[in-house]
Amino acid sequence: MELRQLQTFQVAAKHLSFSQAAAELHYAQSSVSDQIQKLEKRLGVSLFERLPRGICLTAKGQQLLEYSHKIFDLIDEAWCTISDTKALTDTLHVGIPETLCVYRLPQILQVFHQQCPEVRVVAHMTSGDTWRKRLQEGAVDAVIEYNLTAQISDFGATSLTREQVSLIAHPEHHLSQAPSVTPEDLHNELLLLTEHCIYGPMLEQHLYAEGVYPKHTLEFHSAEAIKQCVMAKMGIGFLPDATTAADIARGNLARLAWEGPPFKLYIYLIWRKNKWISPALQAFFDVTRAHIDDG
Repeated sequence: MELRQLQTFQVAAKHLSFSQAAAELHYAQSSVSDQIQKLEKRLGVSLFERLPRGICLTAKGQQLLEYSHKIFDLIDEAWCTISDTKALTDTLHVGIPETLCVYRLPQILQVFHQQCPEVRVVAHMTSGDTWRKRLQEGAVDAVIEYNLTAQISDFGATSLTREQVSLIAHPEHHLSQAPSVTPEDLHNELLLLTEHCIYGPMLEQHLYAEGVYPKHTLEFHSAEAIKQCVMAKMGIGFLPDATTAADIARGNLARLAWEGPPFKLYIYLIWRKNKWISPALQAFFDVTRAHIDDG
């Protein structure tokens, strides 16, 4: 088995596309197909199932993908351990949802770039549970992600902080002046919620449990879009406090006095179990932990 063939297989498995693998590796697509075929012939198994509209990994292909991660991790570890090169040079791929990318990542990258100027960080936007697939396929080295519970068991993970999610409205909204806001108060309000985000359904699920079914909801992909709509007096938003703190301080938004139980999220740093942590990745972990304090 040639390492070049294994690398081509790994990239093709990441994209589930021979053409995209060829573009990343700067090969002709025919070269990618030829390398995969030779690898399959050498192993005596099919690694991909060829479908009318693409490819997918077979069970044997999934097994080889897991081994390929271990093989290349070991090569990287050996190179780093034995080489005389001491400078931190690497490219790190980090998965992160839009909200954390906008409101948390810039501060981390500012400090990290000062400490490790030769390391390039590429941010990949994630939504919902897509980060799991990207980690398993090796498309990203680590993920900064929200989680509803205080633990993640199927990956390497460390909890960074806990954050509250709050109801927000325009300061002139009648509920902004209310001493307390109950689920029943939201029945006739337009709720502006996030789609494809782990905290999006939290409010609706609680309202349903209380027998309250809001008449009007709109879903957005962007926390910033929700804030702008709230500031335009369109309705009530539901967002993590980090996204709204500055606008509340400036008087552009108001946090409602929610009477029910608090809505809380955990922010995690997550990586694939048994992955070798390179010095560059360890430095990124250290900076991330230092700049997202445990609340």
